[in-house]
Amino acid sequence: MTERQEKPEDVLSRHLPSLRSAWTSLWALLAIAVIWHVITFKPPASIGRDEETYRAYAQALGEHGWSGLREIIREWPDNPVLNEGPLPYRLFFIVPGMWVCKLMGAYSVANMALLSSLFGLGFIVVALVLLRRWFGPVYGFLIALLLVFSPLASALSRRGLQDTCFAFVATATVLVFDRCWRQRRRLDVWLLGLVLLAGFLTKETMVFLYPGFVLAGFCYARSGERFNTLVVLPFILAPLMCLAVVSWVSGDLSTALRTYRFYATMQEQIPYALKFQAGPWFRYGVDLTLLSPLAVLLALIGASSSRSDQSHARGTNLAFSYLLAGLAVFSLLPIVNVRLVLFLEPYILAFTSIGVLSIATRLFTTIRFQLAAVALLTALVLWSEVAQFDSIFNKADVYDPVTATLIKAAGFVR
Repeated sequence: MTERQEKPEDVLSRHLPSLRSAWTSLWALLAIAVIWHVITFKPPASIGRDEETYRAYAQALGEHGWSGLREIIREWPDNPVLNEGPLPYRLFFIVPGMWVCKLMGAYSVANMALLSSLFGLGFIVVALVLLRRWFGPVYGFLIALLLVFSPLASALSRRGLQDTCFAFVATATVLVFDRCWRQRRRLDVWLLGLVLLAGFLTKETMVFLYPGFVLAGFCYARSGERFNTLVVLPFILAPLMCLAVVSWVSGDLSTALRTYRFYATMQEQIPYALKFQAGPWFRYGVDLTLLSPLAVLLALIGASSSRSDQSHARGTNLAFSYLLAGLAVFSLLPIVNVRLVLFLEPYILAFTSIGVLSIATRLFTTIRFQLAAVALLTALVLWSEVAQFDSIFNKADVYDPVTATLIKAAGFVR
């Protein structure tokens, strides 16, 4: 193959063998991510209701055991301080939060934020493993590198909320689901059930990810993968197991159902949600563009050019399936907040990376110039992401990235 016929990712893979090594690329990326998290981590200047609620749950569990959390659940529907916040059933975040707070010596929002940062690192690691499977070592590392500096992911990694935890579990579920189709090991089916259960015990909106898995299943089937009937069982059993767990924590099933029903009715009555977290179906597109304008622009270019490049057809089809289903379903919910779709960032950035390489190969025919263009565009995107993070979450001190605060931070209104 001549130099002019090669692609930039092929040259990078050949000349940077460390990218081909899963462990080397993992440790390199993790080192970058840890340094970035240490530099950017700081307790928020103001503490939100949800953060304080999670801290209270962790403290009740740590000081009084399950009986303490059970008492909170009994009074939850009648307690206006608690029932405008998150449910006490998000155990996959609350229980580790209790452990971290005990280890650090205080039940504080700052320590809950430290847990969010750890889950943020886990989100990056799992995303790298998944993206290498879909796109290969070069694309996978490039996408994960962009994820490290994502303004949204970076901001949520220093808040005492479960958003990074949910993104980690959702991405892990996609990874195990991929293994169930492509490797067909019974152990992976059991593992899928566990990560799905963890997802439901992180946030009840895990059920809204199901359409993405259905679309992804069609992609696997179209690519020639034989359907594994066992893979259906975890999707049925996980929510039932979750209901059994929360019923035990609540004391009985009726208390759990009563709490869930009250939570569902409250979502359309909370004043803050009505004022700041409602909007049209395209609001996620607006918010994501305000957060990462250059990355989203390149993602649109990458999505439009991905059809002509069949070398990563499987990865692009799967990424598009999860992205389309996620945006469509979450846009229909009564609460619209870009925090809720953090788990979609790897798929958006996958198309951003495709856009970078597409522009480089269209502008130049010589590999040397293509590589220079890839390096320049990647550096430009990273600079833009860092600048956006600093502008929005440091200088403008945005606490909740809803449309109104993002527009104000961007300088469109005073």
